[in-house]
Amino acid sequence: QNGPFIAVNCGAIPASLMESELFGYEGGAFTGANRSGYQGKIRDADGGTLFLDEIGDISEQMQISLLRVLQEQEVMPVGASKPIPVNIRIVTATHRNLIELVNRGQLREDLFYRIYVFPIALPPLRQRLCDMELFIQDYQKRMHWNGAVPESLIGVFKQHSFPGNFRELFNVLDRIRILYGDHVPADLSPADVMISLETNDETKWSSRQEIERDELMRALKRAKGHAPTAATQLGIPRSTFYRKLKQYGIN
Repeated sequence: QNGPFIAVNCGAIPASLMESELFGYEGGAFTGANRSGYQGKIRDADGGTLFLDEIGDISEQMQISLLRVLQEQEVMPVGASKPIPVNIRIVTATHRNLIELVNRGQLREDLFYRIYVFPIALPPLRQRLCDMELFIQDYQKRMHWNGAVPESLIGVFKQHSFPGNFRELFNVLDRIRILYGDHVPADLSPADVMISLETNDETKWSSRQEIERDELMRALKRAKGHAPTAATQLGIPRSTFYRKLKQYGIN
């Protein structure tokens, strides 16, 4: 536990580079290789922990190579003539269903049983809505933010499915902090800070259009529904403002 902790995102490394990235290589092992060689992430983690994120995305060849490391506790760098012993603990993570990957032949069964020792499931935000206040408090502490989220908005959060998981919640809180700082209005409306991916009457908006529509609605609210004032605040002609209201179906 006091050793190094080395994290590798398997989904972010091209398959052609994965072997050299994990196992390292000898100097001059291939064209473009560093003359002094490269130790590799597995040897970097020797005496500690190797965290393999998105383990479900590695190729079949890499699965075989990784299985050998786990079985033999040794690594063979690219271009080397003999293996090097290592002492590592492996922790893996994935958003995919590994059992389904095994059943489809996309993940080796022997590797699965090597890494599936003590599974820990991290529930999505939609399954932990009852802890919403705690997540908001954690965000406030980390961001040194003293703004108070209205109870009415927290109630909306607890009814929302959060398809974007925790990132979506923290993005909404970022938006509130940027717009209002520490002085959050008590009557803050969800429409002011939450971008809905749901559409009415089968109307499809792009992300840019959703943002523009939300800005129009915020301007109208600040102007207490007076369109000419809202247009002036946004710095656009009144005719353009009315046209956009009609385009986005805002009354």
